[in-house]
Order: sequence, then structure tokens, then C-alpha cells
Amino acid sequence: MSALAHLWDVFRIYTDISARRLRKTPPARLPASQKYILFLDNRFPDHFSQVEFLFRSGFLRPETTTILSRFYVSSVTGLLTGRAKYGFGLEFFTTLASIPQPPVGSVVLYPYNGQANSRMMLNRESIHIFVGHGDSNKKASVNPMLRAYDHVFVTGELQRHRLIDQHILRPEDLAGDRMIALGDCLIDAHQAAGIEHVPHDHPDASIVYLPTWEGGFERENYCSIGEPNTARLLVSLAGKLGVRRVVIDVHPNLGSRRSEYGAHLVRLTENLLAHGLAVDVVRAENKTSAVKPLGALLRARRIGAARAPVKAAYAIVDVSATESIVAASGTPSLVAWKDVTDIFGSRLYWRIRRQQIVRLSEAGDIDRAVARALTREDLREQAEFAEALFGYQQPDLLKMSPAERSAWLHACVVDLQARGKTRVMEGITIPGLEAGFNNVSGLFSGIAQERTNEC
Repeated sequence: MSALAHLWDVFRIYTDISARRLRKTPPARLPASQKYILFLDNRFPDHFSQVEFLFRSGFLRPETTTILSRFYVSSVTGLLTGRAKYGFGLEFFTTLASIPQPPVGSVVLYPYNGQANSRMMLNRESIHIFVGHGDSNKKASVNPMLRAYDHVFVTGELQRHRLIDQHILRPEDLAGDRMIALGDCLIDAHQAAGIEHVPHDHPDASIVYLPTWEGGFERENYCSIGEPNTARLLVSLAGKLGVRRVVIDVHPNLGSRRSEYGAHLVRLTENLLAHGLAVDVVRAENKTSAVKPLGALLRARRIGAARAPVKAAYAIVDVSATESIVAASGTPSLVAWKDVTDIFGSRLYWRIRRQQIVRLSEAGDIDRAVARALTREDLREQAEFAEALFGYQQPDLLKMSPAERSAWLHACVVDLQARGKTRVMEGITIPGLEAGFNNVSGLFSGIAQERTNEC
């Protein structure tokens, strides 16, 4: 799409939305052919890239899927590019009152817990499912709003138990259909395929470092790039394994909230170079802004551009969805933990994974974790983690393609709806629901207070 054509599309969309608001045109119902509605209320420029795997894998078919998104100038470019690439339907709204109605019997999928979700869920002629955009143990993964959805997609037992242990769902939900396990269908297989696990003595072996972004609040800032001991962890692990290359694969949003994280990235890279390690960086279209601070080092050829697939002997991840992506690739990993943050893992997760979690504030803990890397115990725990991470609602799903899993899902939830098992919202008292969600901020504060009262 040319720049001029893109600007015209943005202008046309905005003027159409404005005209509807001026005429006070009531929201229309989306076409009945659209079985799936992917509902987005997120202003980040790259947010389509975080859900693109649903189309790329074939789980969502473009001809039966519409993306319904709040209109933000910052994110419309990615959505228009995605539509040109895949051909899905695309509709926008600006206010809660202007949200189009989904088709009767459709499945509305929510990758984010946006404010507009509560208004969309008032439509009880559709099935509402939280799909997320990658499973992690961050605080956002235990948002009390998860109680409001008819169903929650989970990757497997670890995510199931997290939602129970953190008092988000009820123990009886473990045995029912409230949580639908779809295994590795819920992770970015394209990113996982970009990592190839190799032995530590492979000539191209590397340590791959996948930091998350800085988030919105310090208590939810899981990014390890700025921590003084991150370089120590990477250098020590490389020395233990005899690996001389580190590949850095940053989160697309890195530096979007706090610009100093670009400088942290440069300092960390220079520190690794000073210790005699070669450094490559993963460059992708959606990471252009995040890796921009490394431009001078790239131009001077002090660091290189990583080639896919990255050959990884071991990985360092933050508390983020990359932990499950790396596990799907078969690569062992350590979790770099800033202990000013909380890890919202289940008891099962802590039992399996405790030895691979590294407190960056304690040099002794770094030495302990590095010493265990690739030992028999470490590899056993890594395998147990991967096994508990991915599971399936039915054994046959393991053999199905993503498109076949999608067909199974639609038949499953339609059957549950027919049997009256998807009206879970009607059996829960959520503060603000009786008022029809007119006060959205009140709803969210009410849910947060409900969570506080339980603890």
C-alpha cells in the first residue's frame, strides 16, 4: 500500500466515523457470515502484530473473521496493513455507544482486557472468550475481569492452576468447560520457529536473550535490561556453556513508555562486547523503533543482525510470554526476575520452575542458577515445565491443525451455548453489572475492590 493510499484510507475511515457520530446513526449489526469477532481496544502501534499469529497459523479464517477495533491514529496503520495482507473484515468504533452489534451466535475473542470489553459483553447473543496475546505470569494475566467472560482460553495446566490459585476463577472451574485448553495454538508459533535449539558445542550456538518491555507501572515493570546484574547473568551463562555469542530479541514496545530503556539497551550491549562476546540483534518490521538505539553499533558493524532461525543453546527470558514461546521451541531457559515485581505463577509452576528463576538482585543466586544449567536435574525440570505448560481440552486436538482446532472450537461453544452452559455471567455478581455498565470506570474499580476483599 502506498503512503498516499494509506493516508486516504485513514482519512476515509475517520470521516465515516465522524459522519456517523454527527448523524447519531445507531450502530449496525456486523454481517452474519462473520463467525469470529476479534475485539481490540489498544492504542499501541504494534498491537496487530501481537495477534497476527491467529491469522498466520490458520486458527482464524479471514473470510469469517472481522477485527472490531477502537479507532486510534497510532494503531490504524498496522490494522490496515494486516487487512491488506490477510483480507479479514475491519470495522472501527470511537465511543462505547458506537460499537456495532456482533452477529447472533458469533464468538467474540478478546486479546486484551480493554475498557470497552465490558460494553461488548452486554450482548448476550454472542459467546465471549478471552484469548489473550501470550500466556505469562505477569500481573495482567490475573486481571479479575477474566471472571466476566463466558470462557477463557488457556495453554494448559499451569495457566488453569494459576487462575484458581490466584482466586480469579473457582476450583470447580477446573472440571468444567469454563477454561478451554488449546495448547500451543495460543502462542506465536512463528516466533517459536525463529528459535532452533542446538547443543551448546554447536559452532553457531548462542545465548538468546528475550527481554520484555517496561510496562506502565514500576510494580509491573518486568524488563531486566536496565538491571546491573543482567550482563553478569548473560556473561556467566555464556562462560559456563562455552558459548561466545548472545542474540538479543527485544519486545516491540521497548522504550515506548520510558525512553531511557533505549540507553539501557545500548549499555548492556556494550557491556557484553567488552567481555568479548559477539552480539547480534533480531531486526523485524515491528521492532524498528525498539532497536533504533542500536543503530550506531549496527552501522559500525560492532554488532550484527541475527539470522533466522536463531541457534540457541539456552535462553534468558523475563517474566513474560516469551517463557512459553521458548519452551515451545524446545530451548531451556532461565527467568531473570526483578524481585521488586511479583510473579503470579501457580503453586504447580513454583514447584517445577523454582530453580530456574533467578533473582537479579543477588549475585549468589545468579551463580547458583548458572551452575545448574544443562545439568541432569535442570533438563528434567525444563521438560516437566514444557509438559505442564501445554495441554488440550481433548486428546484429538493435539493432532489437529490450527484451522481444525478453530472448527472444533466453534462447534464446541455453539453446543455449550445451546445447552445453556455459556451464560456464566448470569451466575456471578459483579459490581456495576446491574447498572448496565454505564459507569465503566466504576465497574473496573468494583472488580478491583472485589479482588482486594478476597485476599
